[in-house]
Amino acid sequence: MLLLLIVTCLIKTAKNLAGWNISDSLYIWSAQLHNLGMFLIILGIIGHLAAFIFKANRPLLRAMFSGRVDSIYIMERHSLWHEGVKMAEENEKNK
Repeated sequence: MLLLLIVTCLIKTAKNLAGWNISDSLYIWSAQLHNLGMFLIILGIIGHLAAFIFKANRPLLRAMFSGRVDSIYIMERHSLWHEGVKMAEENEKNK
């Protein structure tokens, strides 16, 4: 998606440079594709933020900025992963 925005941005910018002649149809297509790409990116951002509507996912908002997840959340939602981490820590200590 970002590649689409970069390419269409370059086409739209080239139209304003001296010595570059771009057909109107190419400019219209690049503008429409650019708008579509921006719309899809905005929808993606909204979709990701909508995950925090559910109360169970709210602890992850803090984790996005700190990089750490609360152990209570891990035990509730990812108990197998938590057990695996504990086993790995114990194995590391026993070496």
